[in-house]
Amino acid sequence: MFLKSGNVKIAENVSIAPQEPWLMSGTVRENILFGSEFNPDWYRQVIDVCCLKQDFIEFDQGDGSYSL
Repeated sequence: MFLKSGNVKIAENVSIAPQEPWLMSGTVRENILFGSEFNPDWYRQVIDVCCLKQDFIEFDQGDGSYSL
C-alpha cells in the first residue's frame, strides 16, 4: 500500500517483509506441495491451518487432485 495523503506513525520497532503472491502452473495441491512428497496428514493440516476447505468445496474441481 502506498500513502496517498496524511501521516503514518509507528510507536514501536517494526519489521516489514513485503510479499508478492504468485502461483506455479499446476493444481492447487501442486502449489501447496511445492515439489514435496504428498503426505495426506500434513496436507490436511495445511488445508485446516490455511482455512482452505471451504474454498475447495466451492471450486468445481476441489483442489484439483484430492478428495477432502
